[in-house]
Amino acid sequence: MHILNLIQQRKSGEPISDEQMQWLVSAVVAGEVPDYQLATMLTVMCYEKLTVPETVSMTGAFVASGDSLSWDGIARPVVDKHSTGGVGDKVTLGLAPLVASAGLAMPKMSGRGLGHTGGTIDKLESIPGFRTALGMDEFRCILSTVGCAIAGQTAHLVPADKIFYAMRDATDNVRELGLVAASVMSKKIAAGAPHIVLDVKCGSGAFFLDEQEARAFARLAMDIGAPLGRKVACVITDMDQPLGRAVGNRIEVLEILRLLEGSADYPDLREVIVALGSVELVLAERFGDTETAAEYLNGLIDNGDVKSKFREWVRAQGGQLSRLPADESELQGVHHVSLLAETSGVVSGMDCAEIGNAARRCGAGRLEQDDIIVQDAGLVCNVSIGDHVEAGVELFRLYIGNEQMEEQEEILAELREAIQFNKGEDVPARRTVIDILLP
Repeated sequence: MHILNLIQQRKSGEPISDEQMQWLVSAVVAGEVPDYQLATMLTVMCYEKLTVPETVSMTGAFVASGDSLSWDGIARPVVDKHSTGGVGDKVTLGLAPLVASAGLAMPKMSGRGLGHTGGTIDKLESIPGFRTALGMDEFRCILSTVGCAIAGQTAHLVPADKIFYAMRDATDNVRELGLVAASVMSKKIAAGAPHIVLDVKCGSGAFFLDEQEARAFARLAMDIGAPLGRKVACVITDMDQPLGRAVGNRIEVLEILRLLEGSADYPDLREVIVALGSVELVLAERFGDTETAAEYLNGLIDNGDVKSKFREWVRAQGGQLSRLPADESELQGVHHVSLLAETSGVVSGMDCAEIGNAARRCGAGRLEQDDIIVQDAGLVCNVSIGDHVEAGVELFRLYIGNEQMEEQEEILAELREAIQFNKGEDVPARRTVIDILLP
């Protein structure tokens, strides 16, 4: 077998067999395929789209390239969750203690933020003392006793994906659905949970810009899960505006705390968290339908169970919630700046990616993985699509790091361009949860 033969075969539209895909991935990981030939193969795959069987084969080969986790011995049903990325997406921080309170176990390997999307590990590490570098014995112990544990991604899981993704990124071959699905699903399958729910976001702040593309990805992910021994469900959610209000790291933790303490200010965030949790309960066969499961989960939030579980989980990973600021007025090392509405009108749209980029420029995010973030930096979006706004109302409150203050005017200009107003007709509010797809 030779890479040039596979390139020619794929150019002619002939699919790659399971055996050939296993060889290709193994050869790439072993360093036997030059970068320029891998780049050519990936480009061909973007023009001659991967079939579902090819995508399943690639996913399986990615998984086989490294270690896989096993949760044998965990008494609770084990579930996992993945988000395709968004702005203000702190869902995992609320979902993990929610499903743990409901008797499930959520072990999760998460990453750091890059570009306009945030990272769960960065948010958790903004809690003083919180440890995301856990040995497997400690990780399993916390999972068994608390019901949830989150750690940083390990290099030993799916090393093939890191090589393929880096080349896709370098050659602008990032968006082919089969390659995206193989990348996402291989990491979820290697993480070992038998039940997986995907939060597939669509809109201006998401990887998938429209609902049609999000649905296509969701169906493909579900098609991959079944032959590889996983029950996969997808929740299609809106990302045309930030989820909740806060976009940053520490300020997103403060928002989750307020939600779990009973605040009614974040109905969209609560809806997504409960929807994902209800799907996980159905996948784990604890409930027969998502409506009944959602009613049960809302009760757990309302009676304080989830708040207590969140505190138990944070303590177990070394976090000290008492050292967090009481609210945004006590944030350190940042400047508080307001952006006010210049005219009256109805908020008709947002460029959510630009809002995420503005938070990054405040100091809350990165362009490169080794960039240093300002934990207290970010912004709060005080309006939603469909809101009536009067001139002078605060649209955004920014928390800008000391070193980022020289960019203040550019950040403010970016945010002014990111929000659109309609002076005439009312604008309908966005649906937060667009659809739920069960296997």
